[in-house]
Amino acid sequence: PRQALWSCWRALQLAPDDPVLLRGLANVLLDLNAFDLADRAYGRSQALGGGAATAWNHSQLLIGLERYQEGYAMAELRWALPGYEPWRHPDQAGARSLADLQGPLLVWSEQGLGDTLQHLRWLGPLQRLRGQDAPSLVLEVEASLVPLVQQSLPTQGWALLVRAKSERGAEPWSGLHISLLSLLWLLAGAPQPRGASWLADP
Repeated sequence: PRQALWSCWRALQLAPDDPVLLRGLANVLLDLNAFDLADRAYGRSQALGGGAATAWNHSQLLIGLERYQEGYAMAELRWALPGYEPWRHPDQAGARSLADLQGPLLVWSEQGLGDTLQHLRWLGPLQRLRGQDAPSLVLEVEASLVPLVQQSLPTQGWALLVRAKSERGAEPWSGLHISLLSLLWLLAGAPQPRGASWLADP
C-alpha cells in the first residue's frame, strides 16, 4: 500500500481533479487505516463525478466507521455499477419508501449466502413495522437455504412464505419487492436491530 500511495500522489500531481485517481487514493488510504483521509478523498472523488463505484467504496468505509445510515444510503447507488445485474432491479416495482412495505411484499437475496444469512435478522423489524395484519411476506432465496430458513427463522406469529429462486431466473411478482440488503437503508438501522430475527437451529 505504501508504494501504491506514492504512485497515487504522483498521478494526482499530473491530474489533481481526476475522480478515478482520487478513488484509488482513497482505497489505498483505507488499506493504510487512514480512515479520515480516505473519507475526504472519497468525498472529493464524488464531488468531481466519481459515480457509483466511488459511492460503493465510500459506503463500505462509512459503515465501518459506524456512520450507518449515511453508509447504507450511499450503498443504494450500487444499482448503477457497470455490469451489476441484480436478481431483480429496484427500478422495476422496487420498494423505495416505508409506505411501500405495507402491501404484498417480496424480499429477495441479493448477494452471497453469507450476506443472506447475516441480513435475515432484518425480517423481524420489517414485520413489526408492517404489523400482524399485513399481507404475507414472501422471501426468495437460493434453494440451498430454503429448508434452513423454514425450520430456523423465528416468525413470532407473522406469516412468511419462503420460496427458492428459480433456475430460469426471476419469476413474475405482482406486488412490490426489495433486496434483503436494502432493508438496512429503508429501516434506518444499525447492525443490531431491535427485535432481530436470528436463526435458531440446534
